[in-house]
Amino acid sequence: MVMCDNIQKSKETKEDNLIEINLLRFVRLLRHTGLRVSSAETIEAVNALDFIDIADRREVKAALQATLVKEQDQLQAFDQAFDTFFVSETERDNINKKYLERLDEKNQQLEKTQEELQFQEASLELTEDESLAYNQMSLEEQERLKEFLKQTSQGKKVDKKFKPIVESLVKGHLDRWQSLQDFQSMDLDSVGDESFDALLAELERKYPKERNLMFQDMGKISDNDLPKMRQIIHRLSRRLATKISRRYEQSKRASQVDIRRTIRHNLRYGGIPINLKYRERRIRKPDIMLLCDVSGSMSKYSTFTMLFMAGLVSAIRNLRIFLFSETLEQIKLSRNAVKDVEGFISTMQEDSRVWGEGTNFNSSLKELTSRHAVDYGGNTIMIIISDTKTLQAGKAAEKLKKIKRQVKKIIWLNPLPKEQWNKQQTVSIFREQSQMHLCHTLAQLEQVLSNKLFK
Repeated sequence: MVMCDNIQKSKETKEDNLIEINLLRFVRLLRHTGLRVSSAETIEAVNALDFIDIADRREVKAALQATLVKEQDQLQAFDQAFDTFFVSETERDNINKKYLERLDEKNQQLEKTQEELQFQEASLELTEDESLAYNQMSLEEQERLKEFLKQTSQGKKVDKKFKPIVESLVKGHLDRWQSLQDFQSMDLDSVGDESFDALLAELERKYPKERNLMFQDMGKISDNDLPKMRQIIHRLSRRLATKISRRYEQSKRASQVDIRRTIRHNLRYGGIPINLKYRERRIRKPDIMLLCDVSGSMSKYSTFTMLFMAGLVSAIRNLRIFLFSETLEQIKLSRNAVKDVEGFISTMQEDSRVWGEGTNFNSSLKELTSRHAVDYGGNTIMIIISDTKTLQAGKAAEKLKKIKRQVKKIIWLNPLPKEQWNKQQTVSIFREQSQMHLCHTLAQLEQVLSNKLFK
């Protein structure tokens, strides 16, 4: 009888462990979709399951939603992750099978590209997307590309030194083809866990819209997608603002004990805090001056950048925004603008005196230095969003050079495709006076601001 009780308790313990493991994997999936879930909230979710019927799917979903979801705009991502993760064993096997099939297909396409696109029997060094783009071309287009490589590989004075040049031409052709066609990337995220990778792939396959918007050219986003863009921008900017506000500078001076680093570095001593680690006060919040090109081709890029910056106001000491085209105009932008993207765009187009005009960056900088010089200084980070196409670029660069000496740094966000930078003379002119980064998608915008703005 005692043995039976022990067996029963052992079974119950294993079931409890399985539930906790599955919940931890589900939380991991939520984090990959962009939801911030803390360890304390995860513990609350585990405890909540003790008060419901674990066999009732609706009760489980309600309990997890109540403990893990903090904001209204997170509900859709939670629902999608829940419906993808909590499926039958048969469905899970199908998900794993489909993932392996897609992974095998992707590897075959990459191998095919390596075999067929070669210069003097050496494979070209292409990105995954460039290799996959080649496979999506028509057979006629593929043959033309192979013939080009065959012809350029021949000749008495042609040796392997020419490979980088030929490679650059092929990459440019493939990149242009991607921008002109309906290219379908095969992004299969990998975290080193095959079954979890399969879940990520299934989530992307079933609900591709948000990811597509993250990586879609901002200038081509339709008005129908603006509500979804609002949710994405709100979430991304909130996440980055939280990350920034919690940062501390590491220090050897005894200012404030860094609990997490102290525990981690003293695990060898059984957790006894023998070697203390310290941190200083939070890094000083920067002053941001945002200059947005709102000429016809740049208006959407500038709009989404402004809205993203509005979500960072908690992590910025001062945010000053100027619109420029033929002249300069200062605007006030509140964080609430993110909640009504359509209204913000409509208001800007109607009320702004510079919106949609031609671009003269020189005259705009002249007005900035004469009327707003007191608004920037040594703690100011100047961010410029523009494709660099402007009148009087040389004179504008001279003014920007003087401003560069007065501010902390100048970051230039350029939505122009990278392969066009060498063809556009104004790019090289302004690149000398700024840190210029490619930025035509939300994913690139988040990456640049996260990696460059606050470091």
